[in-house]
Amino acid sequence: MPKNEAARGLTLKDGRRQKFTKNNISRVPNVKGGYVLFDNNKNAIYTGRSSARVGTKWGKDPEDRWVYGLRHRLQSYYQKDNFNEHPTKAPLRKEIAFFDYTVFNNEEDLRKWERENKKGKKFNHL
Repeated sequence: MPKNEAARGLTLKDGRRQKFTKNNISRVPNVKGGYVLFDNNKNAIYTGRSSARVGTKWGKDPEDRWVYGLRHRLQSYYQKDNFNEHPTKAPLRKEIAFFDYTVFNNEEDLRKWERENKKGKKFNHL
C-alpha cells in the first residue's frame, strides 16, 4: 500500500470488519491478500484471495499497467454477471453485508491462510 494513501486515511485498515459498500471497497489497497465476506448476522460465508497480478488494462504501454489485487477482486462482486454460467454467485451476492481483508507479502502464506479459512463456509466448495 502506498504510504501517502495510508497517511491520508484513504485506505481501510486490514483485519477490521467493514460494511460492504462501494465506498469502503474503493479504500481497500490493491495488493496481494485474502478476504472474508459476511452476512447480516456477521457470519463468515465466503473466503477468497487475490494474488495481485500485474497486467495491462488496454494495451502494452507501461502507462496502462493494471494490478488485479484485493480492491479489484472485491469490486467484482458488484459487476453484472451471467448467473446461468455461475449459478452460485447470485445467492452469495444477495447475502454479502460485511467484509474484512488481510494483506500478505508472499504467496505461500496467503495460500495457507486461504486453506485454513475456507473450511466450513457456506459458499466455499471444499
